[in-house]
Amino acid sequence: MADFIVNEFAPRTVLDAGCAIGFLVEALRERGVDACGFDISEYAISQVPDHLRPYCELGSITDEIDGRYDLISCIEVLEHLPPEHAEPAIQNLTRHTDRILFSSTPDDDREPTHVNVQQPDAWVHAFADRGFFPRPSTGAIVLSPQAIVFERREPLLVDEVAAHEVVRYRLARGLQEAEATAEEERASAEEERAKTEEQRAKADDERNAAATERARVTDLEQRLSAAELEASVRSGELDRLQGRTETAEATAARVASELAELRATTWWRIGRPVRGAVTWLRVRRPTGRR
Repeated sequence: MADFIVNEFAPRTVLDAGCAIGFLVEALRERGVDACGFDISEYAISQVPDHLRPYCELGSITDEIDGRYDLISCIEVLEHLPPEHAEPAIQNLTRHTDRILFSSTPDDDREPTHVNVQQPDAWVHAFADRGFFPRPSTGAIVLSPQAIVFERREPLLVDEVAAHEVVRYRLARGLQEAEATAEEERASAEEERAKTEEQRAKADDERNAAATERARVTDLEQRLSAAELEASVRSGELDRLQGRTETAEATAARVASELAELRATTWWRIGRPVRGAVTWLRVRRPTGRR
């Protein structure tokens, strides 16, 4: 806003009526403007930085202003004043400048402190009664949509209509360009949305493929677990068979050893002819006879 004020009006002196903690005053002074301000809020003034205190003071917009200024700014202040105090405030402002940068919300009546919410045309009439008329300009919208630059002058109907027509054209052209930009952005958004949908579909396919692969891996793991379990059972059986074989081999070795010891005894050698005769008789016995 400070840049707009400096570029649009090149003021040497500015008074900010309702300066709060001095943001605008500071910004203007940084740009070489002799700016000062006042505010009715004791708390706001108490928060003004030390280096700005000489330029911001406690005061009401209905208190007589000291001095004259190239520009007075009155931003979102009059809606806080009761209607009977608004007219004295406007008279006070217009006595000390020929140009006023003005803004007052036309629709925020939900705020309890907004006791004098008016449409822009009501303020135009109020300032016109003091000889101030709107300056056709689109620049004030950097402040707010309802911002108006009031100047002390005699209105000329044809000039006013022509000037407002220029502003209307600029606004219409800006609206047209904004709509074209919005259309391009919508088309771009649709394209991005289509790409996003395609990517989402691809991601879904990949998730499905991954789910299928996980199912296959799970099946393979289950089959592997079953095979490992069966191998474990077979290994146990093999261990048991090996143990039985070892036991049988040990028994056979023991029997062979005992048989060898038996054959080495004297009575085994003495009994050999008798065993041979018995074997011969068994061989010679006729088949079928008892």
